[in-house]
Amino acid sequence: MVDITFRGSKNDQMGCGTTRRLGRSGHDTLCPVRAALGLKDHAASIGSTSDHMLCLVSRDQLLGADTVAKVLRQAAVAMGADSAKFSCRSLRCGGATALLSSGVDSTLLMLHGRWRSDVFQRYTRYNQQTGVNLAMQMAGAST
Repeated sequence: MVDITFRGSKNDQMGCGTTRRLGRSGHDTLCPVRAALGLKDHAASIGSTSDHMLCLVSRDQLLGADTVAKVLRQAAVAMGADSAKFSCRSLRCGGATALLSSGVDSTLLMLHGRWRSDVFQRYTRYNQQTGVNLAMQMAGAST
């Protein structure tokens, strides 16, 4: 298990923060526990004693949103996509879409994503996997 703590956000008006606990996904590259262990190893390799593992580039430099956006746009270009359509928000959008496409209940999606309303629906996209899952559910319901 890995705990990810968000110390604050725009919908956390009191600044209380919140923590999300995730287990192993079983996926080679998309596993939160494996990622956390990699970040822990990186932090140790740069001599960090900070608890900001997720955001550290070097011992005294945090990873900025502008750098993340730049890397996302470069990846988009490498995939032949329009880089202007990608930003840090794309990660939130992609995560919400992936969860919805995999059949996660919208209430659980809201809780996990820390949305206080159904505004998360603006982040989700209808994609091929959503259509496949929907077709399978329709077929299962009719048999």
